[in-house]
Amino acid sequence: MPTPPHRFCLSIRLPASERPHPVDATIALRSAFGWTFRRQVCLTRASSCEGCPLRGRCAYGRIFDPAPPVRPLHPSLTGRIPGFALRPRVPAAAGAFATAATTTGELGFELVLIAPAEGDLLLMKALLPRVVNGNRGFFGGSGVLEALEVTAMPAPLDVLEGATAQPPVDAAGQQEASLTLHCHTPLAIKQDNAELTRADTLRAETLWRIAWRRLTQYCQLAQAALPDAQPWRAAALGLRCDPSGLRYERHMRRSATQGGRLHPVNGFVGSLVLQGRASDIRALSRLLAATLPLQLGKDTVFGLGVCSLEPMAATLPGLG
Repeated sequence: MPTPPHRFCLSIRLPASERPHPVDATIALRSAFGWTFRRQVCLTRASSCEGCPLRGRCAYGRIFDPAPPVRPLHPSLTGRIPGFALRPRVPAAAGAFATAATTTGELGFELVLIAPAEGDLLLMKALLPRVVNGNRGFFGGSGVLEALEVTAMPAPLDVLEGATAQPPVDAAGQQEASLTLHCHTPLAIKQDNAELTRADTLRAETLWRIAWRRLTQYCQLAQAALPDAQPWRAAALGLRCDPSGLRYERHMRRSATQGGRLHPVNGFVGSLVLQGRASDIRALSRLLAATLPLQLGKDTVFGLGVCSLEPMAATLPGLG
């Protein structure tokens, strides 16, 4: 059995002059994390991992640069998938594309190790204070790590275990139910092989694809068997989307490693309501609950695509 994911919750205080956008703050922390991590653990002190005999096997390699899979679970997953995810902490106000810093200058982040070795957990506890405190690569060294909490997360496959995607449909399962998905930072969506910019054309099956891709990447990193996709997809096909609470936003981020080059940061923010048969809502809610915290994929690397589920209604038994 793979080690379950572990979440490191960071509370960071910045001076009053700093009020970064959540994406910019995540980029800054990710850069500081990578630089500090490599500086602390690299045995060869080489300028690049290219050609290193330890590549993919050292602590840095396991988390930042894992070896490509021998048998990828999907043709598009042949490269190196980082073994961690970093995201802004979900804001209390659902659906808002809020600034990462509050009026008190406090930043909240979650760093998730997807399938860590035991030694990696101890290493992170020692390393993360050095990533923030006095690190000039993170807002000029002005940040202070005020709190660090570590918790084991339910493994995604454990969340799905015992929940059949197509259970026997009783009278309760036939009743209408709804589920609300809150998008806190831009969620980039591709549908029919093209970027989606109109919320009114979004289909529930597309959300299934996003969730299933995250689950596939997790199973590849954790070297776990991927469940059968079709029953879960069938549940999504039976649902309707009410996208009236979603809006498409366009932003730009500045790359610190490409001479300040600007890159688009576009996607949907706000709230989406899924409606349909209670049994189908039950199935998709399980899948989303299992995969949303993973924050895997190229469209999530800078704190994008942070989503949460509204607590399930009491009319859906067994999903508390």
